[in-house]
Amino acid sequence: MDYPHSYGPYTLLERLGRGGMSDVDLARQSVASASYVRFVVIKRLRTEMTANPDYVRMFQDEARINAELQHANIAQVYAFGQTDGEYFLAMEYIAGSDLRGVQEAVLHAGQQIPTRIALRIMADVLSALSYAHSRVDTYGKPMLIVHRDVNPRNIMLSARGEVKLIDFGVAKAANRAEQTVRHTFKGKFAYMAPEQLQEEALVDHRADLYAMGLVLHELIMGKSPFARLSDIQIMQRTLTGRIPPLSAPSDLPEPTTLQALHQRALKISPDERFQTADEMRLAVEVAAQSMGGIAGTEELIAFLRSVSPDSAALLQEKLEVWRTQLTEPAPLTAPAPHSAAPEPHDDTTISILMESRKAARPILAGVGIGLLSVAIAALAGLTWSALQQPTPAQVVAPQPVAVPEQEAEDAESMAVPEQEAEETEPVEHVRPPSPRAPSRAAKKRTPAQAEGDAVGSGRISVPAFPGSGLEVQLNGSRIGVTPLRLVEVPAGVHTIAVIDPSGEGWEGSVTVDDGGSEVVLPPR
Repeated sequence: MDYPHSYGPYTLLERLGRGGMSDVDLARQSVASASYVRFVVIKRLRTEMTANPDYVRMFQDEARINAELQHANIAQVYAFGQTDGEYFLAMEYIAGSDLRGVQEAVLHAGQQIPTRIALRIMADVLSALSYAHSRVDTYGKPMLIVHRDVNPRNIMLSARGEVKLIDFGVAKAANRAEQTVRHTFKGKFAYMAPEQLQEEALVDHRADLYAMGLVLHELIMGKSPFARLSDIQIMQRTLTGRIPPLSAPSDLPEPTTLQALHQRALKISPDERFQTADEMRLAVEVAAQSMGGIAGTEELIAFLRSVSPDSAALLQEKLEVWRTQLTEPAPLTAPAPHSAAPEPHDDTTISILMESRKAARPILAGVGIGLLSVAIAALAGLTWSALQQPTPAQVVAPQPVAVPEQEAEDAESMAVPEQEAEETEPVEHVRPPSPRAPSRAAKKRTPAQAEGDAVGSGRISVPAFPGSGLEVQLNGSRIGVTPLRLVEVPAGVHTIAVIDPSGEGWEGSVTVDDGGSEVVLPPR
């Protein structure tokens, strides 16, 4: 696609991301006669996805949930509509970086996030979660929202010194049209509570508080408690409660209170954790008392500015050009052609609607992950001369970090940042009915059939468990190697076997409904 493009009342300026279901662009909304300009993020459900009503309902659910959320620590959705045959969301443009980007920049600079800053971030996100968890809809009915995907990629730090939670795309809520019928994984393995990994377990707002315990671990320790572990290892440690304790922060005079907070947040049983986000937020504030309380806004701005002082000039100039340019571009009359197929996903992220984590990132490739003072001025319609005056919000961008890949995207240390993974399509995760010991290559067998012969076809996927390149057999016949993605098979009950080069492996069964999509996981 060539930019800029007219798109309804917006002008698409630049691609920010592309997920499994949608494209995400930076856009400008302007009224030339009024000298009005506002930057927004446009998330577009791709045209080919609108043929599937499930995708449309999920996109509508995301809009419906976000429309009910107006909080200083939650990124807003301004509009939901349809243009050029595509459904779209117009969302708040946050001039800043996600928390993961800040973590990487801090590591690259040989620093660590000060504890007062870390606790400020924790307190603000918990404030957002408290609001979402207790929110009632327009008609006064409890929405029972559970974010289910709290992680550093979905926590934004703005140039104004704001902390904002983004991406309720996989949130659980009472008024979702697309309800989960069978057990599914939604979110990231490395931030899931134990109950999210268990069949039939109730998942409520306390799962988000568990994820906040993991975020706290990263903020204080500088790395994930699951650094360099495989998905299976992460699942096992989560289910058994084997989370490393929090070491005493060097800048915290009395660390025991914070360590106790961390330990309580990561209890296996939800009943033993904090019961509300407000309760956990109060504990954060108490833990910060010995060092003068959590950081204020000016302190947060100064910290973000100090991470890297000189990399926002190019983007500053670009935003100013976009703000002042009012010439209408050519209209976008047809969806852009498909880009080359993305690199295979490493299956750490098993998520339905997570593309907006990229949408909220204003940092462009080659510029860095910086925090942009000019964007604030641009959004306010300030003149170029006004931008020359010093302001506390002049936060500049840290440089991008060149780092190696690692095994698990969200289980990395900060020295091994998460890769930019393409999003997966929505799939249900079916566990084999019972564990079985590894055996030699599965013999050819006829699957047990459900009552009546199933008709039609569905799709199956087999993630890279425990690794890539393992042979996958369907009813005794080879159909590919792991990771196997969305292979069409007849509807009905099938036997799946995953075999390594030595002939060892595992076997299970899966029921595929007509039009359905199933992910087969190894037995526990």
